[in-house]
Amino acid sequence: MISNVEDYSDFLVKNNLTANQYLFCYCLGVGDYNSLIKYLKHHNIDSQDLGIDKLIIEGKLYPYKVNELEKGYNLRTLRLMDDFKNKIILDNDDASEELFFSYFDYLLIDGVRVPARNININTFKMEYSKIIKNNRLEHDRILAVTKKYVSSRPYAEMGLDKYIGTRHYNLVEKDDRINNVANAARFE
Repeated sequence: MISNVEDYSDFLVKNNLTANQYLFCYCLGVGDYNSLIKYLKHHNIDSQDLGIDKLIIEGKLYPYKVNELEKGYNLRTLRLMDDFKNKIILDNDDASEELFFSYFDYLLIDGVRVPARNININTFKMEYSKIIKNNRLEHDRILAVTKKYVSSRPYAEMGLDKYIGTRHYNLVEKDDRINNVANAARFE
């Protein structure tokens, strides 16, 4: 799901995409052809409606194994260009490691420092991958919130397992937005 509509809209505008094209490219990039076909059929969308030719001309897609006898495009033979794919699709292992090592080193329990990264990195990768689902925008949002959170205090309030498991980053982000609005109101 889209958690930040403003970032999503900015991404679409910056990359000259429609919402349908984004979904198309995302499903194509992760190989989820069944969901893509279901969506396209339900909304009666064809390759012309999607602007596949435009995506190819702009260097976002390329047809792989084109059959000259077929009219239109076969979804399973279209590929995202690597540089464009990297804007949409994320390597879950790399993203998981990036967040893992961006989190606090320690948390305090009754004045005693204990490791804040209290989860095995492989377990963390599995859990975090379920949350971000190859979505670069979601990872970038969580990472930005986490980095700001880490920079605002000397120790963690909870272990990384709880921070991710309870989606605490959403509360941190919400609190930050409320504080920003309150601070802006004070200076008016």
